[in-house]
Amino acid sequence: MRFQSVFARNPNLKCSFIKHFFIHSGNFGLIYPHLCLLVIRKQKYFAVAKKSVLRSLSRMESSLTSATLRAIRRIVRATELSGRQLFATTGLTTSQFLVLQEVERRGSATPGAVAAALQFGQATITNIADRLVATGLLTRRRNERDKRQVIMAATDAGRAALARAPDLLQERFQFRFEALAGWEQAMLLSALERVGLMLDATGIDAAPLIEAGAIDRLGGGTEH
Repeated sequence: MRFQSVFARNPNLKCSFIKHFFIHSGNFGLIYPHLCLLVIRKQKYFAVAKKSVLRSLSRMESSLTSATLRAIRRIVRATELSGRQLFATTGLTTSQFLVLQEVERRGSATPGAVAAALQFGQATITNIADRLVATGLLTRRRNERDKRQVIMAATDAGRAALARAPDLLQERFQFRFEALAGWEQAMLLSALERVGLMLDATGIDAAPLIEAGAIDRLGGGTEH
């Protein structure tokens, strides 16, 4: 047939033709030969197909943007809700909980040791310890051998607060993240760093902590 010889001479035209009718008819097998010839001769049909594809791509890009923004929003909300639940149960922020937990895990600890373990600043640990001492959850004393060194320890009330605490969002994430293969961890890190770059957040100094706001803030949302 004539349209077959045309396609044989111009394979690229055949591919474009098939793509067009898959998009617009959904059933290439129902297209008659004389209509094929008509479409081949009338280039405007291919222009229409191109515009349709571009519109579809534009809608897909818009949908992907919305889905990405929703994913970011869910992460922010999960962080907020976890912090509120922890504070409602224990009266502690996430950072305060982690400091108290690290001290209790060690039995007793210096601020420097806790700062190194949690990768917090020394001044941040001091501020958090001040609040934990003020609420009766932590004690501080001078090292008998070295009076320059401060030793921290959890009180009974502090241990009770730790026991009441719900599962920490950060600990759940850490457990699941570390269970991933190394390449997948690297892929997620790269994606999150790219998101941070797009949000102009790369210059923000941040501790390895899933918590909104300053990490040495007072509970209940009040900033230090």
